[in-house]
Amino acid sequence: ENKHLLFCILLIAGSVVQKTFGLPIRLVGGKNPLEGRVEVHFENRWRPVCDDNFDFRDANVTCHQLGFSGVVRVIPLSTRLYGNGSNADFAMDDLNCNGHESLLSLCPQNSKGKHNCYWPEAVGVQCYKVNSNQMKFAVRLSGGDGPDAGRLEVRVQGIWGKVCMSNFGQEDAHVACRGINMKYALTVYNRYSRKFPNTDELPFRLTNLGCKGNETSLLDCPHQKMSLAQYCWPKHGVEIHCSNINQP
Repeated sequence: ENKHLLFCILLIAGSVVQKTFGLPIRLVGGKNPLEGRVEVHFENRWRPVCDDNFDFRDANVTCHQLGFSGVVRVIPLSTRLYGNGSNADFAMDDLNCNGHESLLSLCPQNSKGKHNCYWPEAVGVQCYKVNSNQMKFAVRLSGGDGPDAGRLEVRVQGIWGKVCMSNFGQEDAHVACRGINMKYALTVYNRYSRKFPNTDELPFRLTNLGCKGNETSLLDCPHQKMSLAQYCWPKHGVEIHCSNINQP
């Protein structure tokens, strides 16, 4: 039996603490147990984690270690949101997780306790926890004046995110519109004709769609699921306008 898999989650003073046979971690200062400044119990003190090179892969390991489903957002300089805690020296710096480790302490990093960080650089995360219904694929349009137009967002494995416009065309848009129970795509906005407010808070979830136009769901089309660490230019999220009337 792998002792690293044995853990319990404790709610202590509004924070989530995860006890393991590795180094315990917790989130503190958040509005709920799913978010907060990341701290590690090292050398008999709770210490922050530096935001240098900390990305979605490191955050994913953090959230999983705490018993959550995954990560929504990485928050550098998190002391602005979650306070600076005890101002203790940093426990970890320059983490380089692959995203699949069971414990944050198993990720490649500087020697524990060795860092070049100043206290505002403490990293925070926002995690999510989903049930089986929330894991189902779904489509929505956000940021528009009505339900028929906006920024195309998809829920993949429980996480809402954007669709990268790489290779996205009219046929892909027709299928996307069916996902919101509309028949046709009137307009696919390109990066020069963007119409709806952009949000950098959502990760990209799909790219390189290759729909023929007759598919029922975007997942029926050739596509590439994007890991939380993959990159698409922030302003390259797909925007579309759907309709039940096909206009030439």
